[in-house]
Amino acid sequence: MIIGLTGGYCAGKNAVAAILERLGWTCIDVDRLGHEAIDLAREAIVARFGPGVLGRDGLVDRKAVASIVFADPAALADQEAIVHPIAIRLLDERIAAAESVARADGRSGQPEDADAGPPEGAGFGATRRPTVRCSRGR
Repeated sequence: MIIGLTGGYCAGKNAVAAILERLGWTCIDVDRLGHEAIDLAREAIVARFGPGVLGRDGLVDRKAVASIVFADPAALADQEAIVHPIAIRLLDERIAAAESVARADGRSGQPEDADAGPPEGAGFGATRRPTVRCSRGR
């Protein structure tokens, strides 16, 4: 089972991920994968945006790239075309590795219970975020 944690800034995603890790889940931080993809795409990024996007350490300066791509939609599309395929490949590799470990450990990762309905007695327009209680697989 794959669970995506999404939310705004300071919404608690890292706290939830830490809890899941303590429960035996493998957590993949896609922000870190994006940074790794940028590092792997260094030559292509420099070829497209020039040596001014490198920091003193020779690595891609993400802020320098951001200042270019967020001011120019075509540059953003180019940056995404360079970085996204690498990030997706890295994510696919991490997911495959986690699934392999889970199978070897005999974990299926199937949910025990799920409830996504509104709470009983809720008023008009009430919603409830989905909650899933998962086991480590048995």
